[in-house]
Formats: sequence, C-alpha cells, structure tokens
Amino acid sequence: MVTVDAVPRDGVADPGPWTGRVESLDPDDPMAYFELAEEIADASADGPRRELARHLFALSGVLAPQRLGRSACLALADLDGDEHSKRRLLALAALLDERAGGLIVGPVGEAAYHDRGSILAVADALSFYRTGNGAKAVSALRTPSAKQILDTYDSIFRGGSERFIEDCRLYRGSRRPVLAEPDRMLLLRFEAALLAGEDRSWSGELLLHGGRPLIEVDPDRLESSFGVNAGQPCYRDGRWQACE
Repeated sequence: MVTVDAVPRDGVADPGPWTGRVESLDPDDPMAYFELAEEIADASADGPRRELARHLFALSGVLAPQRLGRSACLALADLDGDEHSKRRLLALAALLDERAGGLIVGPVGEAAYHDRGSILAVADALSFYRTGNGAKAVSALRTPSAKQILDTYDSIFRGGSERFIEDCRLYRGSRRPVLAEPDRMLLLRFEAALLAGEDRSWSGELLLHGGRPLIEVDPDRLESSFGVNAGQPCYRDGRWQACE
C-alpha cells in the first residue's frame, strides 16, 4: 500500500482582477475562499489562474474541514487532470462524508465506496445468475447504484457488465449458464471481495483493483493532502503568509 500526498501548490499566481478580493479574504470566513475559488475556476481557462482557484479551494477545506472539507475535495478533483490524484481526492471526499454522517452511494473512482444494500444486491444477482434465475438477477440489479458497481468492475465479466446483464435475461427455468471453472471461481472471488468490504483480503483487493497501488488517504491530514499551509491563509505583497 502506498501513501499519496499532493504535490504542494503555492497558488501565487497574480490574481489579476480578483486581487482586491483575494487580499480581503479572512480565515474566519472560509466560505468566502470557496465561493471566490468557484468564480475564478468558472471564469479562467489558463493554468495559473486555475492554480489560484485550486489553492483557494484547498484553503477553504483546511480552514473548515467539517463544513467544507468534502466540498473542497470534490472541487479539487474536478480541476485535477491526473487520474490517480483525482481518485485520491474522491476517496478522501467519501471518508469525510462518512465522518459527517452522510452516505456516498455508488462508486468513487476505483476506491469504490458503496452502501451495503447495493453490494448485497450485486451478490444476490451473481448467485441468481449462477443458478439460472436470470429474471431475479436483473431485478436485483435494479437496486440503486448496483449497476454502477458492475460498471466499476466491468473487466471482471467476459464481454463487460452489459454483456453480463444481457446473459442474465437469457437464463430462466432450467436454462443455466455453463461456466468454465476459472470463470466460476472469478465470480465467486469477486462476490466474496465485495461482501468483505474493509475486511477483504489482499487477494480480494488485488482482484478488485487489478494490482494497482492502493490509495491511502487520511482525513486528519488535509493540509498534507491538499498541499497548503493553514498558517498562511492571507495574500499579501504577492504571496500567501500568516495574517497580521
């Protein structure tokens, strides 16, 4: 497992027409950082100004982690062009949302967070499929976000998740799928890995994530994850520094 920290961003781009508003930002009002970041991101296509928007989003998150941490993660992920960094931010957003008592339904990148009902529905669908109860399998997959789980792990199924659903529609009554032993074992291992959740084995993680490095994020280290210094939230003389 690897720990991924964001590359620190200094956000020192010339704010241009937003200079006065950036200089007036007060760490006691973190929402103002977030709202200005949204405005700059919407209005700017150039790299330096969007880097400024990223810095403001990040500061809003570290200044008010419970209120704005998750929103900052999602905003930063939307601006990030690096797929691995985006996955890390989305995974962090899910953790922050869980900590606040919310629920992320559906996949969050490949560090998928799903509600238990959807996972059980997929497990039921796999069981019904193996026994030839295709209609019940399709019905189970109508559970909210169950189809999203299949799509997240599309490579598990021969022909992809859409082909799996089409096959389910074919099997009913005495007609059952004829699975080669490796394919049957793959589906059983996939089902076991989903049901195990956070307690899944290393082999389960490797199955679900294709052997890619696992993402580790820490919601208690937002400054490190976002690459900003919460002790320097004021923009003065062309740089971020401690407020006087």
